[in-house]
Amino acid sequence: SFSQGTYDVKLTATNLSSSGFIVKTAYVVVSAGLSLLNSGSTAYSKTAPASATTNTQNIPIPGVVAGNILKMGTGNITGGSGTGDTYIRLFNPSGVEVTSDDDSGGSGLSYLQYTALASGTYSLHAGCYSSGTCSGTLAWEIWG
Repeated sequence: SFSQGTYDVKLTATNLSSSGFIVKTAYVVVSAGLSLLNSGSTAYSKTAPASATTNTQNIPIPGVVAGNILKMGTGNITGGSGTGDTYIRLFNPSGVEVTSDDDSGGSGLSYLQYTALASGTYSLHAGCYSSGTCSGTLAWEIWG
């Protein structure tokens, strides 16, 4: 049984080169005991939001503690859905953009996973890619 943390794992292969063994180091992160702490969703519809930089649906995500894992999107998450090419941006409690996504949710939908570096209320800005039109339900989860 492993506890949460980062571990060095040595992988050894034999007879792959004339010099003998080849040793590589891989890093494995074990996340144990995570629980869903909070979740929510918001429906939105936007036109020409310039890749979620203007005319966005801004959704506060309160109660985030440094180290929590935030999951959010219109695709690849329970409760998320969309039509068109959705785009999302995440801002930390200081208002600095920390990450964004266009298509990781599949079929033009968005999905992000982010480990919070600061505690406070994060802001999720939802829109569409480029100057398109899109709509959907943006779902978010806090894990810790």
